[in-house]
Amino acid sequence: MTSNFINILTSYHGVDDIGITFIGDSAASDTFYPYGQLVHDVPPIAGALSKAGISQGDWVLFQLTDSREIIQCFWACAYLGAVPVMLPPALTQADTERINHVSNVTNKAPVLVDERTKPIVTAALDGVDIYAVNDLLAHPDLDNAPTEPAAVAGDDIRLIQFSSGSTGTPKGILVTENELLSSLKATIPRRPYTVRNSMLTWLPLTHNLSLVGFHIYSMFQSFNQSLMPTSAFITNPVSWLNAVTRLQPSVTVCPNFGFQHVLNYFKIRPLPVDNDIDLSSVKKLATGSEPIDAPLARKFTDALIPLGLHPQAICPVYGMSEACLTISSADVYEGIKTIVLDRSAITIGQHLSDITDPHGAEFVCLGREVPGVNITIRDDNAEILGADTVGEIYISGAPLTKAAITDNGVTPHKFTTDNAFGTGDIGVLHDDELYIIGRKKDIIFINGKNYYSPDLEGLLSHELGIETAVIGRSNPNSGNEDVIVFPVRPDHVTPVEQEKLEKSITSTLMKSMGVPTTQIIWIDTMPVAHNGKKLRTKLEQYI
Repeated sequence: MTSNFINILTSYHGVDDIGITFIGDSAASDTFYPYGQLVHDVPPIAGALSKAGISQGDWVLFQLTDSREIIQCFWACAYLGAVPVMLPPALTQADTERINHVSNVTNKAPVLVDERTKPIVTAALDGVDIYAVNDLLAHPDLDNAPTEPAAVAGDDIRLIQFSSGSTGTPKGILVTENELLSSLKATIPRRPYTVRNSMLTWLPLTHNLSLVGFHIYSMFQSFNQSLMPTSAFITNPVSWLNAVTRLQPSVTVCPNFGFQHVLNYFKIRPLPVDNDIDLSSVKKLATGSEPIDAPLARKFTDALIPLGLHPQAICPVYGMSEACLTISSADVYEGIKTIVLDRSAITIGQHLSDITDPHGAEFVCLGREVPGVNITIRDDNAEILGADTVGEIYISGAPLTKAAITDNGVTPHKFTTDNAFGTGDIGVLHDDELYIIGRKKDIIFINGKNYYSPDLEGLLSHELGIETAVIGRSNPNSGNEDVIVFPVRPDHVTPVEQEKLEKSITSTLMKSMGVPTTQIIWIDTMPVAHNGKKLRTKLEQYI
């Protein structure tokens, strides 16, 4: 097992039978890129970055859209000892706020752009060195190419991962050499491999699950990997199923929003009976990044079982940028396990035996803590609670990062006296396995009871078939909690139909949950982060 991050790359000198497949529209357009070729290509690219003025310790903001270019530049930075700052690419004017914010908090770090991002980034940023990646890659510099990778200490920053910003302004998590390696080791399954694994993802490489959990981890474990453009999945999710069929990975990924996207697509364009899709190679379909809707996951599984998907293939995982990646994971073929609770009776300190309700809400098991990570459940004073007791999830261990870059500069995380970090998620440990109940920030307090935004949104989705975001907001005049619903306006809806939907939203929340609706604000599209999380904070401007 490597003890140095850059050795993950350099260990592949001369290896041409393991590598990356960049997925195209068909087998004819798929491109195989051996790890040995990547090792060969990186030093001259590092030389071009060096000639441009980038050196060891410099932060480099990535604004790239092509997976091959992202990977080449990522490893070139790592070879130099520079620090990649991973951020979703700015493609529209709506992205200028994010790129401006990140540029400011990173002290106007140099930016790598491509033809798609260059116009937006150049217009948005002043006083920043902007480098066109096509020029750098077209002119690799052999003369300036370092003969050896930069020497990096264990506490040196290796990567900056910006959070999704789903509950506030995105912050850049500082990941050190030691933390990155510890995270990779923590992801090794508890059970030995029974097959030679290969991995396929359509999530963007700016997402830590794709970058660390798929790309880097595949190299760390000597797996083949396949990378699919996210846009291809969004445009046609069947293209993902076709890619799985021809490349036969043992591991792939699909967050909760992807389940719904696939089912919606099937509803509009049913697969022909004589389709040749074969998902039987998939031993693990990882899902995480956002709350997992158990009924939706079952519908998704039922729809894909006829295509060869194993009935227990879905593997829930829990992670966050502050932990570099994974915190807990179910084992292969454990499938979806749930507990059922009276949501309105859930409060910190409650015991499961007191709030179990066969007619309540389902909460999905996210498995056991991964090696090197310790999970505790604590009360509002950060005191540890016992098993089967609801509280805030705290984590500690070697993969846990120590600081983030924010508006206030490099800001250390807040730790307890025993070095645990509060995640902001409410959960419970049951039979040594973790169940997440919701985010602290998503709690809506009505008539002495707690409700959570994802529950209300899930109810409206299942009952009315509409996508919504629900926000709770304290009313300074009444002293009560206002409940604001943001439904996405269906295509071609008439004013009369819209009014009927508003009445249905109000009556559904009241009859099923006892939650009164204060205001309904229609939106044309749901603002989401690159990992599919709803950006509720973006909606507050409409209130």
